Amino acid sequence: LSLCNPVYRYYNVVMHLSFSKVFGILALFIFLLAPLMVSAATIFLSPSQGTRYGGENFSVDVKVSSDTSLNAFSGIVLFPTDTLEVMRISQLNSIINLWTQNPSFSNSGIPGNITFEGVVLSPGFIGSEGRILTVTFRVKKAGSANLTFSRYTALKNDGLGTDVLKQTSPALFKLVLPPAQGPAVFSPTHPEQGKWYRAPNPI
Repeated sequence: LSLCNPVYRYYNVVMHLSFSKVFGILALFIFLLAPLMVSAATIFLSPSQGTRYGGENFSVDVKVSSDTSLNAFSGIVLFPTDTLEVMRISQLNSIINLWTQNPSFSNSGIPGNITFEGVVLSPGFIGSEGRILTVTFRVKKAGSANLTFSRYTALKNDGLGTDVLKQTSPALFKLVLPPAQGPAVFSPTHPEQGKWYRAPNPI
């Protein structure tokens, strides 16, 4: 077709409008979808609930889930010191490779606190249920214990240190008195309950 041909000019205009319309639709689609494609991470406590008994020790993991590669974490976990006390913190099986601030705790504050700050070497961490550390508590008395996060970050492995932590999940435990136990029974002549003895009258 000649460039001066009216048919050619009409065809060229129609195609230009068609491409413009398609481009506009794609741009609108990407704009609407963009919020759903934002990288996000969540730091949470596991288990997040349950019943624990007075005098009992129990462990809670600080974990992270992320759909993008992360290379640094920090945070503070708060807990009530009237009902709980921290016995120890374990770094066993942690995703952290380098602790920029060794995990520490204080049972003297109101509330008590657990502090951590560490780095994951390249290519970073991506996935679910990544363990950062494990805290062992002791139940001091009956009541309840609400564990929450304070001053937390999860930095993206993008060379910019972008904080992509969008959510934290607390934990709530019910603390009760230990179940009642009957009196201890012991016989010096029949010490093993599952064993048969010749003497018929135990002492």
